[in-house]
Amino acid sequence: MRIGKKLILSYALIATIVLLIAILSLGAFVKSFYINSLTHQLESQANTVRVAMNELEGWGLKDLNSPDARALINKLGSSMQSRITLIRKDGAVLADTNANPETMDNHASRPEVKAALAGKVGRSERFSANTRQVMLYVAVPYKTYDNQIKGVIRVAIPVSEINKSLNQIVGVVLIIVILTTIVMVIASGVLANPIVKPIRRMMKMVEGMANDDLEQRLPVNQNDEIGELSKLLNNLAVNMRDKIDELKSEKAKVELILNSMAEGILLVNKSGEVVLTNPAIERIFKVKANDIIGRPVIHSIRSYDLDRAVHESLSLEREVVDEIELQSPFRSLRLRVMPVVNSLGEKQALAVIRDITRQKQVERLRKDFIVNVSHELKTPLTGLKLLSDTLLRSIDTDPKSSKIFIKRLDKELSTLINMVRELIDLSKLESPQQSIEKEPVDLGEVVSEVGSSFTQLASGRGLSLSVNIPESIPTILGDRDQLLTLTRNLVDNAIRYTPAGGKIDIKLEENNNHINLIVKDNGIGIAKREIPRIFERFYRVDKARGRETGGTGLGLSIVKHIAENHRATISVDSALGMGSTFTISFPIADTPP
Repeated sequence: MRIGKKLILSYALIATIVLLIAILSLGAFVKSFYINSLTHQLESQANTVRVAMNELEGWGLKDLNSPDARALINKLGSSMQSRITLIRKDGAVLADTNANPETMDNHASRPEVKAALAGKVGRSERFSANTRQVMLYVAVPYKTYDNQIKGVIRVAIPVSEINKSLNQIVGVVLIIVILTTIVMVIASGVLANPIVKPIRRMMKMVEGMANDDLEQRLPVNQNDEIGELSKLLNNLAVNMRDKIDELKSEKAKVELILNSMAEGILLVNKSGEVVLTNPAIERIFKVKANDIIGRPVIHSIRSYDLDRAVHESLSLEREVVDEIELQSPFRSLRLRVMPVVNSLGEKQALAVIRDITRQKQVERLRKDFIVNVSHELKTPLTGLKLLSDTLLRSIDTDPKSSKIFIKRLDKELSTLINMVRELIDLSKLESPQQSIEKEPVDLGEVVSEVGSSFTQLASGRGLSLSVNIPESIPTILGDRDQLLTLTRNLVDNAIRYTPAGGKIDIKLEENNNHINLIVKDNGIGIAKREIPRIFERFYRVDKARGRETGGTGLGLSIVKHIAENHRATISVDSALGMGSTFTISFPIADTPP
């Protein structure tokens, strides 16, 4: 045989063998890489389900065979687009996203279930009688907080598409090997370069895929097996990228959930170092995530109580629930710290932290309100009781005194009725469901009506009451009844705290697209330190005078809420012995909010 033929045959044989080895290696690598990638994905999904089940158990789940558990499995299966099966320790199927668990066989003998019950991650690939297709199964043990295996969580996806792609590659490989051998025998020297060059590109692409570079694409310049293989590899790269994008999307969903939670999430490793956090932690503790990741809790967040709860949960392997307070800035927090185990079997502590500062404040306000109401009702009720007892004793023996007691009794009843009415009004104003129908209101008419209604009362107490309304005043948007109440309360307050001989002025002014309602008196005035508190419920500057004149201490609180309903601002100018000036500034009807 001539050397030329030997060389041609040698080159052809070598090239064919190299091509065969390269393609077979590529197929084996791709299959291994793809299967391993899918296995890790399924394991990650199973661990996600396990964490969700642990959290559900932490909130009160006692039995795996419950509607809550099945609902969670179905919800997660839908979002993950995988088949999820919840299996009890004895092998009974409790929930399955693709089949009726009541009709399914006992799974205790399934290899992946056996491995999971042994505390390992189980993996199996076989034909499923329920889905009628070959499935890739991955199972993980479901453990309680005391690290006892309670069951198995199994996640599966069909592998038909994987086998289809791999079979296509194998078919193409066989064709390429046969054709390449024939062609290389004829003219290996001529055809070597067009064959070797694409192979090199393929190897480079595979190497890039091994390094997570899935953006490379092979040029498809040949309408032959090499071109088809290039297309297949390009499609494989696209599919792998899509799968990885799906994994990233799942990760993004988890991050979105963590980022949108009002509760702070803190994951701490067994060394007490922070490994995961969410934005709520930054808001609650006024820290940056980059400053606390990898650092001990006591050094990064500087909360002894939180650090103690985390170490107690890690060391005792039990859930810790506590309420703590931060001093700077002041916060009331509710902690729930539970031990967890990550996919590597490492013990960690997951802390869920809720800011209950507002809740505590509301509780304190409610308690204060109850105390204040009880105190304010006690005075008139005690007076009524004393007057009624005295009246009963003197009604027959001293009719003249009885009339005096009856008048005082009527006055106390009026005070009590006014207080109850104002409490009802205030409750309505503070209710979140309370809404007002706003319409154009002539504030001049409101002020004129209130001024007329108080003229006789002011005169009877030796006071001068004047009303000053411009001839032309723009309307405002509001509730006329509420505006009447606001104006009455301001004028009534001025009358109560202005001694005889005093003067009360009510006027309206237009200023910078606003209408200012001004109520001014030269009464006893208010100390500067007390002005911030005068709009609190039941707060009185002069308690003795307020009770003497029948005041309830709710009038200005009602004024404040009505002003807020109308986007109005309140300002107070006062000093002891110098009188007071209340200014309510309303936006004109056509003024944008």
